[in-house]
Amino acid sequence: MNTESAYLTKTALYRRLIEKLPEAVALIDSSRKIIFVNEAFCKVTGYSESDWQDAGTIEILFPQELSSDQLVKLGDGSFLPFESELMLVRKNHHFFRALVKSAPLADDEGSVIGRIIILSDITSQRKQLDAMIENDDRLRMLMQSTSEGIIIHENGVIVDINDAIEITYGYTRDELIGKSVFQFTSPREHESMRQVFRDKMLFNGEREIIDKQGNTRLVDIKSRLVNHNGRELRVITLRDVTELHQKQLEQKRLIAILEASPEFVAMMDSGGLNYMNSTGRKMLGYERNEKIGHLTVHDLMSPASAEL
Repeated sequence: MNTESAYLTKTALYRRLIEKLPEAVALIDSSRKIIFVNEAFCKVTGYSESDWQDAGTIEILFPQELSSDQLVKLGDGSFLPFESELMLVRKNHHFFRALVKSAPLADDEGSVIGRIIILSDITSQRKQLDAMIENDDRLRMLMQSTSEGIIIHENGVIVDINDAIEITYGYTRDELIGKSVFQFTSPREHESMRQVFRDKMLFNGEREIIDKQGNTRLVDIKSRLVNHNGRELRVITLRDVTELHQKQLEQKRLIAILEASPEFVAMMDSGGLNYMNSTGRKMLGYERNEKIGHLTVHDLMSPASAEL
């Protein structure tokens, strides 16, 4: 049995894991043939599970005029995930705007044998955002009503920001409007950003930016593409996660210290055990990856101690 065939025998496991997810999820092989679709995917697309089995390929969702490079990305052999807003077509031939997220599906050896596709129908959200862009007063009120930073840019050139950007990162509007987004991001991000612009894709994730004091800040970015009077604009929200990231690093360092300790160390709350170090697991006979969240303090005691 070849690698791909062996991997596909795990379909039952995937079915149990994702068939009830609220997100529309499909698994496709390297030739874009359908391996599995969940109920939400059928509901969003209008095709039943048997329809997908008959169709065989995910290409039926894509209008004929869709640029071929997007289809190629669904079947390439790279490890690069991508995310893009696309116009797709349902079984009833009605078009809808979808946020398409794709990630590689790899076997146990790390070889890519397909892709995981997640669809979200964003037609109504897109219409609402486009309408807001058409009304500058409403957009300004929306931008100023949130504590998250918002930047609107066109092909990388900043056209508007909200007050939260000025307050959080120290720049004034005059220092940002008309400037390139590359001027305010870490050089480590530039190549990835160029790739996003070349592929006309949306980026959602973490990036390093530089504040006015020259400090590197880690931000969580969410992007949306909007059309405003024939112009293609990107609306980006920024949530500063610098302190959260530092706390996570501190937690990792603490865990590393606890793992190296020869003493039994465990952490629990009212819900049960949250953590047990390697020494504790060895003492009580639990494997490194064995789940322990269901254990209570009484489970860790001997029968004699538990009676006290």
